[in-house]
Amino acid sequence: MSGINMVKFFFLKGTMPRNQSEIQRVTTLAYQTARAHNLYPKQILIRGPGHATTTIGGKLQPDPNGNHFTFCYKSEQQVQTQTHIACHGYTPGPADYTLTKATFAAEKLDSIPKKRNNKPVWPAETDLDVGLEIGYQH
Repeated sequence: MSGINMVKFFFLKGTMPRNQSEIQRVTTLAYQTARAHNLYPKQILIRGPGHATTTIGGKLQPDPNGNHFTFCYKSEQQVQTQTHIACHGYTPGPADYTLTKATFAAEKLDSIPKKRNNKPVWPAETDLDVGLEIGYQH
């Protein structure tokens, strides 16, 4: 790909940082995480702040890989098909936005309900806080 890749960032309602520099750090980390999978995302959902837990076998427990941020991203095609890929961007700590490792789940439908609250994994845009739209040159 050559040119500008425009990416729209979303946050789950009520989780968007109030501090502009923190928004910039977490959106940069989110894009770096998607790019670690060699993708050019068009939309990225930032699911919340850094944390060190994950769901394994249906149970919330410490993540063996440590602290991470959870993101979901969509390519241009996935925007049309209403699917996404979830990923973890691992960092040294909850306030450190240095990417050390990235892991990716299989593609899934946006409408798949979360087990803990039965809400869609990728909610409708009206149920999200819209963050920045940033152009990345490649």
